[in-house]
Amino acid sequence: MSLSSVGLLRSALPLRLDVSSTRCRRLRSPFHALAGEQGVGQMDVDSLTLRALARTRCLKLSLAKRLSPPQSEFKSRAQFLDLQQGKHDVHAYAQRARYLVSNLVANSIDEATKVVTFMKGLRDGPVNT
Repeated sequence: MSLSSVGLLRSALPLRLDVSSTRCRRLRSPFHALAGEQGVGQMDVDSLTLRALARTRCLKLSLAKRLSPPQSEFKSRAQFLDLQQGKHDVHAYAQRARYLVSNLVANSIDEATKVVTFMKGLRDGPVNT
């Protein structure tokens, strides 16, 4: 019985974790038994994870580029570098700083600049609660 006559697609069947060996974790597809070969249908879990992470990062960058308004990253960078606490409490100030930094996807700011900018924008004295 061939797989094409049954109408099964390779991507339609789920992959199961094979834990027969504790040293090497592999994913086996249901086609393993039908193929008759030891290496067919197996993928290394680590390489699968790395591929998924790379695709996720690529998708995130492409969506950010396509869906964000023009020059939004430039505006967010300028707003973050000019950020002041003003009359807001520390929590609201920190949330605003986090939001502006999260908009910088392609060319992020290094951690030292983030800390210096955040501390520079803090207002002196106790916060009224």
